[in-house]
Amino acid sequence: MINKKKIFFMGFVLMMSVSFCVEESYFAEVVSLKGVVLWHKSNSFYWEEIKLHTKLSANDEIKTAEESYCEILFKEGHLLRMDPNSEVNIQTASYDNQEDVWKNLKITVGKIWVKLVKGTNDEEQFTVKTKYVTIPKQDALFALSAPSGKITSYEGQLKVVGAKQEMIIKQGYETVVDESGNMKKGTIVSEQSQKEFKEFAKQTTIKQETMTNIREKLQQSIKMASANELMQAEDQEVYYETEIKRTFIRKIMDTLNHK
Repeated sequence: MINKKKIFFMGFVLMMSVSFCVEESYFAEVVSLKGVVLWHKSNSFYWEEIKLHTKLSANDEIKTAEESYCEILFKEGHLLRMDPNSEVNIQTASYDNQEDVWKNLKITVGKIWVKLVKGTNDEEQFTVKTKYVTIPKQDALFALSAPSGKITSYEGQLKVVGAKQEMIIKQGYETVVDESGNMKKGTIVSEQSQKEFKEFAKQTTIKQETMTNIREKLQQSIKMASANELMQAEDQEVYYETEIKRTFIRKIMDTLNHK
């Protein structure tokens, strides 16, 4: 005689096991969105409109339309904000037969904001990558344009690795990656970038307390950087004035010696 209770219990355990596996396999979740945001699942041939709280897995692609944005929170605590007309791909790889120990967030096109957290798990590998640069896991908040364009560090000293060079972008500074993959010398965050940061701070799901702290430190960094550059400019001006005077005196002395 079939034990109905036993069959029901086994079915329940199987269902919970499947549910647990599905829950464990996802990497990130959509925590905020506006407008039309499209999702291409790794096992699908089609793009579909994504919904809030959708779970994302390996090799999923996300694309924002005009006047749309999307925020994605990774299990490890990293946060990604996609601006309009942006596209990203969650890539993974494994080493020594371990599952998904390395994650690569590939930015195909557009502009994104990233809040990285170094955390305490040194084995967890997470990189943000465009066609020209790679940014490893570190404590930082930055904005990045792809495939080329501006990289702005709003929090932390941002390590950026390019095919041709490696650079540390200080908090309150930004650089530009050209279409050949070259990174220009860092400059102080522009007024436009500061305005964009204020707008981002209003919309992000990052705690306002955290954003306020970042904004205060950013303002201090910009003031210090501006003061340092002003001092350097003044020193340079004094140097040039001194050199001009020395050159002038030298010419007078040469003229007198030849008489």
